[in-house]
Parts: sequence; C-alpha cells; structure tokens
Amino acid sequence: MGNDEVVLVDFNLSMFCVRVKIALAEKGVEFENREEDLENTKNMQVHEVAKRMWTGKRGEHEEDKKELVENLKQLEEALGDMPYFGGQTFGFVDIALIPFYKWFSIYEKIGNFKLNCPKLTSWANRCLVKQTVSKFVSDEKDVYDFVIRYRKTIGVD
Repeated sequence: MGNDEVVLVDFNLSMFCVRVKIALAEKGVEFENREEDLENTKNMQVHEVAKRMWTGKRGEHEEDKKELVENLKQLEEALGDMPYFGGQTFGFVDIALIPFYKWFSIYEKIGNFKLNCPKLTSWANRCLVKQTVSKFVSDEKDVYDFVIRYRKTIGVD
C-alpha cells in the first residue's frame, strides 16, 4: 500500500468505531476521522429489525435481561481481581469491551432493571483514566439522547 494515511469512517456513538479508535490510539497510529450521519437514514431495513427488537414480547425482554446479567457475571468472574482482562496490562479484551460500558446505564433506564457489577465498574473506571480510552468513549448523556431519538424515529416511543 503506497499511502500510509488511515481514514476511519465513523459514527461517534458506534461501539465498534470506538474500539477501532482506541486500538489505533494505543498503537500510536494517527488517523483521519470521517463522521457519517447515520441518524438521518430513513429508508434503511435495519430500522424495521430494530423496531421488532425494541417492541418484542414482554417475556422475551425479561429473558434478554436475565441473559445480560448472566453474561456480565461471567465477565466479572473472568476479570477476577486483575486490573485488566489481560492481567496487569490494558489489552485487546479491554479494548473490545470498554465501549459497551456507557451503554449499561441506558439498558437499565430503558429496560427498567438494575445491573450490579462492582468489579466491572471498577475495571471501567480504571480504563477510563487512560486518555486513549476517555478521549473516545461516548458520553453517557449523548448515548441516552441518541437512544431516545432513535426509538422515536422507528416509532417505538
């Protein structure tokens, strides 16, 4: 490849784009961030899938909540007493998981339930101290506002 320029096509609230930005920052790779406006895409089929997800049967949501809590408990067990999932060093698993952290409180508010994950909370706070993480992880209020707008867009609220 003749051109060393890295361009990231981004939607700032995408957990997946946040992963890439953190990984690039951790490696010291400079990149151009090209923001895409995904909120104004009226004719995407994904909106119908999302609508079905948000409006599923009550029992389905209860099962989903239970599964989320079980998965988070497994993550807490895997973390154990280590500062990061790889031990003493911030690494790949941390990069993969940290973008989801700001969404936990949104799941609680929208789903009307409480997550109790003190080890994950401590881990997230350690990760967020790192500039390569805090610089890119979405603000909780921005995430919540986006979810509310999106739910209105697809006709859920």
